[in-house]
Amino acid sequence: MPSYRIRTAFRIAAIAPALVLTIVGVALLVEAIRLSQQIVLGAIFLLVVGVVSVGVGAAFLRFLWTGRAASGFEENELSDAEIARYRSEARGRGQLME
Repeated sequence: MPSYRIRTAFRIAAIAPALVLTIVGVALLVEAIRLSQQIVLGAIFLLVVGVVSVGVGAAFLRFLWTGRAASGFEENELSDAEIARYRSEARGRGQLME
């Protein structure tokens, strides 16, 4: 699957949401486990929010670590002609990795 290189400014900007979402998600998961014996519905809600938060934080960490984003993120809801044009422009700038 093709991927696009992310510029350094965007990689630096990904640090804050990556750390915040991951830490908050882990804290929510710990709290959900702690509350699982007392408040079942609240624990389920915290568990779901914690898993989603950790997942999004992990995606930001992946962008930060690898410096690449999958083409699915960049080409969401584009037509085939737009995707071809977008990829050719990115290939010309050296940002497309196939």
